[in-house]
Amino acid sequence: MTWAVAPQRIIKPRLGRDIADARPPTDFYNGGASRKHAPTHSFPVTEYTVPLADPGRYDPCAPTHGPLGQPKGLRAGQGAPLGVGGVPRRGLPWSPAPARKGKQQGKPMTETDYADWIGRTRTTTDTLSPRLLAQFHATLHGTLADMEVPPGAQWALWPDVEPPDRLGRDGHPRPGIVVPKLPLPRRMWAGGAVDTHAPLSAGAEVTHAATVRDIAFKDGRTGPLGFVTVDHTYSVGDTVCITERQDLVYREDPKPGAPAPAPKPGSNWAPRAAWQVTPSSTLLFRYSAITYNGHRIHYDLPYAQQVEGYDNLVVHGPMQAIWMQNLATTVLGQVPDRFTYRGLAPLTLGPAVSVEAQDGAEGLDLRVRRTSDGVVTMQGTATQG
Repeated sequence: MTWAVAPQRIIKPRLGRDIADARPPTDFYNGGASRKHAPTHSFPVTEYTVPLADPGRYDPCAPTHGPLGQPKGLRAGQGAPLGVGGVPRRGLPWSPAPARKGKQQGKPMTETDYADWIGRTRTTTDTLSPRLLAQFHATLHGTLADMEVPPGAQWALWPDVEPPDRLGRDGHPRPGIVVPKLPLPRRMWAGGAVDTHAPLSAGAEVTHAATVRDIAFKDGRTGPLGFVTVDHTYSVGDTVCITERQDLVYREDPKPGAPAPAPKPGSNWAPRAAWQVTPSSTLLFRYSAITYNGHRIHYDLPYAQQVEGYDNLVVHGPMQAIWMQNLATTVLGQVPDRFTYRGLAPLTLGPAVSVEAQDGAEGLDLRVRRTSDGVVTMQGTATQG
């Protein structure tokens, strides 16, 4: 595993399609309280570390990396995070930038306060082993396309592995280690986009690079929100197979006595195809295990109810996305070139859901709908070309 640090640069909130089409609505994901810098320990950096003029600062004159979203056939390293212009420097630990005066004076955090996280990349390598694929198929049986490596299998590769003393209250790696610590205690995977350029094959050794692209703040209807956008690439040798954007949302703890959001039912569809799924605690446990997801809302009922304010254990957002992408693959007869998705409302244990696909203006429209009340918990789009 390697860490790399890009030079400081500030990216303001974007309103373009690349982020806006998957950013969750503010009436559900809402959430305020103190920031802490990146980890204080040092990692041995073995590749693509920008030279440091001062051990406590990042060099603002070093070259920046190119954007993600490479076209098909692009070779790994061409435009990939920190692969262009990065100067290899082995064995040099990195340090976070000094604390800013704004925090010391109690000012609200802004994008500027997290500029040192922008461009930071974490690289890991793992194998799509027969055991991993067998567990993936067994866990999601009945909701996968008929393929050796179904869509979403890459999310089970080399998860964030940290010892207990480096975990946060929610069971995730403590904020400030893998993702920045925003002044908001609750964190969730809220949406994203997956672009498939080449298939992954069983037994392949896959290199995964995750880069923090953007950090932004805005006010929702019931409180402040923090958004972290992370870009991912999955490569086999010199070939980039998958590029992805993930949107993480930070929010406040629920206020005692505050009413729970009451989302409205979705519109009537005449689905082209649908799968019926009844999530169970066993399904949540097995998916958490295969992805090494320690978030307590998926298995610790008192925590889910008393701390994060849910009525039951929560069904993973990525698992719902896997259902939709695999249904789209089944309908289209191939993995969609682009798949976008976003969470709309929490899905908790209890009601059965219908995973649905219908023809839309831009491709195949997808959604996960609670059959008990018609509320759509996640929606997406799959397109070709």
